[in-house]
Amino acid sequence: MPPSLFADLGKTPKDLLNKDYPTNLEVTVESKLSTSGEVTGSQKSKVTRSADGSLSGSLQPKWNLLSYGVTIMATIYTSKKLELEASLKDKGIVGLKSTLKVNAKSFEALGSQKDAQQVSAEFEYLHEHAAAAFAVDLLASKPQVALGVTGKREQWTAGVEAKYSLGAATDLAALAAALHYAGANWAATLTRAANEGARAQVSYTARLQHKVDDALQLAAELSWAADADKASPVLQFGGQFKAARSDLKAKCNTNGRVGLAYTQDLNYFASVTLGLDVSTADSKDHKLGLALKIHD
Repeated sequence: MPPSLFADLGKTPKDLLNKDYPTNLEVTVESKLSTSGEVTGSQKSKVTRSADGSLSGSLQPKWNLLSYGVTIMATIYTSKKLELEASLKDKGIVGLKSTLKVNAKSFEALGSQKDAQQVSAEFEYLHEHAAAAFAVDLLASKPQVALGVTGKREQWTAGVEAKYSLGAATDLAALAAALHYAGANWAATLTRAANEGARAQVSYTARLQHKVDDALQLAAELSWAADADKASPVLQFGGQFKAARSDLKAKCNTNGRVGLAYTQDLNYFASVTLGLDVSTADSKDHKLGLALKIHD
């Protein structure tokens, strides 16, 4: 099995502590589009009502051309934001995925001027013992390139990611390094990231995940901003318990916030998640969310 890309190191505990904790009212509908031969399609629609009463939504159609290894996806937002993505996988070089992305703040301004959209090219390569990712901005006024490399030996994976700003002189914009260990039922990741060059705005993050059994998982995250004068480490920990048709998630951190999420399958095509975010320091700073998912 190839190693994870740098961006995915420590992803499992990160998702366990952050994903599927709704704080707004959300309705998501996923369905398969009609297919013919080698073409398959799907669509995802989402509507969100925020705490202030505002509504927002998105529509995401996706098509796969199986014989060519091509995937085309578009995401259209009610704010008029537009995201386009086309990828090619395992063609020419096995393990290589090439992606072209176009992001526009407004689809009405798409193509009207240079700064109306962002265009980037991304390449990901997975090998048995190594993985690499390369991304470059094609139209940005201050273009940036990013290169991430990981290597795996037995249960250890190490990686580094660097971002460079291009211009009259190439400058190191950010540098990160990570070390990951995967055991039989647990995994740990330590990351050092500098967001300005190699030594400025440095932060450290340690993540730990433990799979107790098929039903119970635990996760913890410790983060620390080294450059902040009065910053103290932030510890967050939580877990997930899965039953036959439901699951319960809970988390808390040293900033005084407690999160709860309960997901229940209503039938074979719908589930509902109730989320609660509580502040132990401010009795008025609480959030309640509900997410309904419908799929075929």
